[in-house]
Amino acid sequence: MMKFSRTYSVLFFLSVCSVNTSIFFSNSQAARPEKEAEFTYVAEDAKLWTEPTRFGQAVALLKTGVELSIREYSSNRTWVKVLTPTGREGWVPTRFTTQSGRRTFPLNADLGSSKDRGPASIEAQGAVELSAPQGDTSNAWEGTLGLEYMNQLTRETTSGFGIDLSMLHRLTNSWSVGGGLSWNRFSKSAESVSTGNTTQRTSHRFSPQLLMRYRMSSFRLDLGLGYALDRSSVETRFADGSLAPAAYNGSDSESSIAIRVTPRFIFPVSQLVKVGIYVTYLMDIALSSGEGDIAGAENAVSSPYSFIGGGMSVGMDF
Repeated sequence: MMKFSRTYSVLFFLSVCSVNTSIFFSNSQAARPEKEAEFTYVAEDAKLWTEPTRFGQAVALLKTGVELSIREYSSNRTWVKVLTPTGREGWVPTRFTTQSGRRTFPLNADLGSSKDRGPASIEAQGAVELSAPQGDTSNAWEGTLGLEYMNQLTRETTSGFGIDLSMLHRLTNSWSVGGGLSWNRFSKSAESVSTGNTTQRTSHRFSPQLLMRYRMSSFRLDLGLGYALDRSSVETRFADGSLAPAAYNGSDSESSIAIRVTPRFIFPVSQLVKVGIYVTYLMDIALSSGEGDIAGAENAVSSPYSFIGGGMSVGMDF
C-alpha cells in the first residue's frame, strides 16, 4: 500500500511540473514582442524623399507594387526609411505602403510572395521604380507670385510696393530656368524752401527678366537678368495748392539693364503649394536718360541705381 501511494505521489508531482512548465512557456511566447517586418510594398504611387519631412527633396517616383526593404521608422512611425530594388535609399510616408502603420507584414498575393523578393519578379508584374537621377520631374513647372516692399537705396531714397511673378521649368533637382516679370511703384515729394512749391515724382518700374533658380532643400536662389523700364511723372503745385502750368509738369521714361538677386526660404503647405519669404536686391544700369531725379531729392545719384527689399510669395508646382 505504501509503494502504491508513493507511485501516485510521484505521478502527481510530475503532472504539476508539466502544467507549470507549459504555462511558463506560453506566457513567454505571449510576452515576446512582435517581429518587425523586413519588407513592404508601395500601396499607392509615392515619392521617395531624402528626409522624413516635406522639407526634404524628392529623389524618385515609386510605382504601386514596388517592393521595399525596410531600414527604420521615424520616431512617430509616420515615415519609413526604405531601400528600393535599384539600391536607392530614402524615406516614404508610411500611409503609402501596404503596412499602413502596422508592424505585421500583410502578405499580398497580387504583389508577389515572400519567395519572390528580387527586382526581376517585381518588374515582371509591371511595377517598376522610376529612378530620377536628375531630380523629380513629376512636377516640371514652378510658378511663383510675390508681394514685395522695395526701398530705393539711391535716386530719391524712397520706397514702395510691388508684385513679382515668375514661371520656371525644372531641368534637374537643383536647377530651373524660366522668366519673370516685376512691377514696382515709387513716389516721393519735395518742397522748395524758397518758393513753397511742392513737386511730386511718381515712377512705375516694369522689368521682364530671364531667371535661373538654384534649389537646395527649403532654400531657393533666383538670379535674374533683363530689361527695366522706369516711367516717371512729375507734378508740381504752388504754395496755394493750385497745379502749376504744364512747363513744370510732364512725364518721361528711362530704360536700363536690370539685375536681380533673390534668396528665398520655402515652407511647404502641401505637396504642390508652398509659401515663402524672401529678400531681393536690384540694380538698374541706365541705357538712356529720362526724367531723372526730382529737384530737392536727397542723396540723388546717377546710374546705376540700387534697390533692396523683401516680401512674401506663394508658389505652386505642377
